[in-house]
Amino acid sequence: MPVVVILAAALTGALLWSQPAVRLAVRQSFTEIPANYDELYFTQLPTAAGGQAVIPLSLVQHGTHTAGLQLRVQLTTPAGTVTGGSTVTLLPEPNTPVSTTVRLPLTESDEVVQVALVGTDQTLRYSFQTAASPEPKASTP
Repeated sequence: MPVVVILAAALTGALLWSQPAVRLAVRQSFTEIPANYDELYFTQLPTAAGGQAVIPLSLVQHGTHTAGLQLRVQLTTPAGTVTGGSTVTLLPEPNTPVSTTVRLPLTESDEVVQVALVGTDQTLRYSFQTAASPEPKASTP
């Protein structure tokens, strides 16, 4: 009987571990999340429309409230030459998403969107590509 219980427990554990939500919950239980942090993300994937890059962004401030956070948004060539940019100031409320859409002139079809939360290491990066469906890339400290 104890062998059956051990096999059942092993099988149940393997089935649970195969679920991404279970693995995420286990990973989060061993990862310390700071009480104060800013969450920066693309609301939707950036698009090209009418010769412009349309870049929808959101920011959520968790914890201590800071008045006026700045986002630096730039378009660069794949080689790193800046072709356009803008700095946007957002006035977040604690735990409430604040959204904005930045529009920049798009001069080449393969430009790269780079977004930085000024004063932090948080960045977002998105590559416009003509042949493939790009995936957004984000980095946090």
